Amino acid sequence: MKRMTMYAVGMALMGLSLVSCSTSSGEKQNTVAVMGTGTVKAQPDMAQINVSFAHTASTTQEAKKLADQTLKAITKILQEEKIDIKNLKTTALSYQADYEYRNGRRVLLGQSAQQNVEITVRNIVKVGGRLSTLLDKLAAISNVELNEISFDIDQKTELFKKSRELAYRKAHEKAEQYAALCGRKLGKVVTVVENSGGEVSSALLSNRANVEYKANDMATVPTGQNEISTDVQVVFSLK
Repeated sequence: MKRMTMYAVGMALMGLSLVSCSTSSGEKQNTVAVMGTGTVKAQPDMAQINVSFAHTASTTQEAKKLADQTLKAITKILQEEKIDIKNLKTTALSYQADYEYRNGRRVLLGQSAQQNVEITVRNIVKVGGRLSTLLDKLAAISNVELNEISFDIDQKTELFKKSRELAYRKAHEKAEQYAALCGRKLGKVVTVVENSGGEVSSALLSNRANVEYKANDMATVPTGQNEISTDVQVVFSLK
């Protein structure tokens, strides 16, 4: 019981340290600590497409040759759509035996070559229909799966600046209110600590092997909006 009482007293003292309304001249610290959150939204202007493909053949060399041909077909499409090859990145590559189970027995089907690549497509807003055209062409390649399509904002510097400004303004507004409630005036900033919330994408598309695209099925791809958010804690002095 004594421990519980001491804990409660400790928590109360901690709370008083965040907002101090005391005017006692003997106190060294008179501060108010507040949190502010700033959020801005913007339409994504780039997309990242995760593509995978796998081929099985009697030998690893033959399976690899088939996978290389698929990669060449993807590269050719990117060239046609004027997408720089540097925006194509391999994220996974494996060569292994391919099995299946028949009547409880594992049967060797051959050797498999599997590859995952990521394609970054920029300027999807300025160049209308660019993304949907690319998806149609990729989906037409045999054995290709479009696993996931995520959307992002290419240049976020100004958006983060705006979110920080909004976060600080909200923190300042709160601090002024607390100071007035205490019958005090707001002083200088003591500390500023940022906890960046990063960005939250509200748009995500996915496709599996059993889903087939048809021409013009995705003439327009809804990308939604992304949120850029910043959390900041500001400590002000009180006069």
